[in-house]
Amino acid sequence: MDTQIFGFIDYNHDKTITITNSETKAKMKTSYVSLESNLYFFLETVNSKKVLSVVDQFAGQNFYDYSTLQLLNKEDFFKGFGGHDGCNDSCLTRLGKPYLIYDNNGFHK
Repeated sequence: MDTQIFGFIDYNHDKTITITNSETKAKMKTSYVSLESNLYFFLETVNSKKVLSVVDQFAGQNFYDYSTLQLLNKEDFFKGFGGHDGCNDSCLTRLGKPYLIYDNNGFHK
């Protein structure tokens, strides 16, 4: 392939995530820019605590307390633009099957 003729452009995706825990009524909202359109949501148990994990393959992975929806990471990976090594395909494989996916077709399990 002649790289002087062909190029590849990544388009930015402006994202706003708003989550409400229907049991506790806790809410969280974050906005950021990513090169990836998909989001993956996982429900996990970490140190015997129920955790919501939100994964963006470009921005990275944030962990939230399931009950309060407070960020558990020391750093919010959805702030700033990339630079957190993201979460590549092998990272997603290691996480297993997501509870919920958001992509160009909307939400689905």
